[in-house]
Amino acid sequence: LDSGLVHARLALEIDPLSLNTNFGFGWWLLYAGEPEQAIGQARKTLELYPNDLHTHSILGWAFVARSMHGEAVAAFEKAVTISRDALSLASLGHAYGRSGQRHAAEAVLAELLDRRAREHVPEFALATVHAGLGDLERAFQSLEKCHAERDGRLFWLPVDPRFDPLRFDPRYHDLLRRLGLRP
Repeated sequence: LDSGLVHARLALEIDPLSLNTNFGFGWWLLYAGEPEQAIGQARKTLELYPNDLHTHSILGWAFVARSMHGEAVAAFEKAVTISRDALSLASLGHAYGRSGQRHAAEAVLAELLDRRAREHVPEFALATVHAGLGDLERAFQSLEKCHAERDGRLFWLPVDPRFDPLRFDPRYHDLLRRLGLRP
């Protein structure tokens, strides 16, 4: 993370107007455990690119990391107006769950499960909503499926705020060990 953050900062200095460089730096800040700075970077990026899906997602996850769940819901609701893809919906479902809006989170989960009959919905999306709802059993079942499918998003598991509710469960540490990752 340290090396990535240094390189992301350098890339931003070299090309300060690049959308990818701007939101990429936001992701690095978030995953480096700097959600306040990630919020600031996301806001700067949104001044340049107000309708960027990735940046609204970064903002939402940074708010989740700061336990600012109402703000996270607002950021993810904006993201969903840009794209109703499975991962954006899952992020919104997670934020609904964490903010106590259980019925809304379950409605998102139902939509994702319904979509599975017609299109690919990544298991990672379901794990995201289950974690937000505090349904650890289903979250771990979905993460195990992600592991079996070799989902590359699991690489970020140790630093991804969507899985904060799972960190104190021994199954989380076992999964990290099997992935060759450190907590």
